[in-house]
Amino acid sequence: MKHFMTYKDVVVCPGPTLNLIVGPNGSGKSTIVCALCLGLGGSPKILGRGEDIVDFISHGCEKASIEITLCGRSPTQDYVVKREIFRERRGATKFYLQGQPTTQDEVRSLVASLNIRVDNLTTFLPQDRVGAFARAPPAEILKEVEKAYGDRQLAEMHDRLIEYGQGVIDCRGKKSSLEGELATKSQELAELQAIVERVARREELRQKEVCLWTIVPSCAWCFP
Repeated sequence: MKHFMTYKDVVVCPGPTLNLIVGPNGSGKSTIVCALCLGLGGSPKILGRGEDIVDFISHGCEKASIEITLCGRSPTQDYVVKREIFRERRGATKFYLQGQPTTQDEVRSLVASLNIRVDNLTTFLPQDRVGAFARAPPAEILKEVEKAYGDRQLAEMHDRLIEYGQGVIDCRGKKSSLEGELATKSQELAELQAIVERVARREELRQKEVCLWTIVPSCAWCFP
C-alpha cells in the first residue's frame, strides 16, 4: 500500500495459514482490510464507509496504490493485481494484472475464479458491516454461505427452489381466486335459473289462459 489511508508505504506479508493482526485503535488494522477489498475490485459500499473512493487516499496526496499478490490454483502460479486511485480525476482508478493494464471486470472475474468473495459477509466481514450482518435474515445468510461454499450449482438450485416455491404460492392464490369466482358465478347461475323458472311458469299460465278464452266463447251460445 502506498499513500493509502494511514499508510505511506508498507508491505504486509501474510503467512500461508491463519493470520491475526493485533494493534490499538487507529494503528491501521482496518486499513489492511480496506486495501484487500478495494485492491481486488471491490467497491467502497462493501466496506460501509461511504461511496467516494477518494476518501481512501492519504491526506495531502494525489494518488494511492494497492498491489496484491494472489496464490493461483497451482503452487507456481501467482497473480499480481494492482489498483491506482487518483484524486484529481475524481476517484478514477486504473487496474493492472501481471503488470499489464486491465479492467475492473477482469480483476473481479479472476478473484471469483479463485473463490475469493469480498462482497460476501460470511467470508469477508468489515468492521462497519458487522451490524448489517447481525440484522440479516437467516435465509439471506444461508444463501451467502452457499455462495461461499464454492459450489455454484448449490446457490443456483436454491434460487430455482425459491422460484418453484413462489410458483406454488402464486398457483394457490390463483386457485383461491378462481374458487371465489366460481362461487360467485354459481350464485349468479342459481339466481338466473330461478328467474328462468318463474318466466317459464308465467308463460305456462299465459298459455293456459289463452286456451281457456279460446274454448269458452265457442260454447257461450249453449247458455241462456
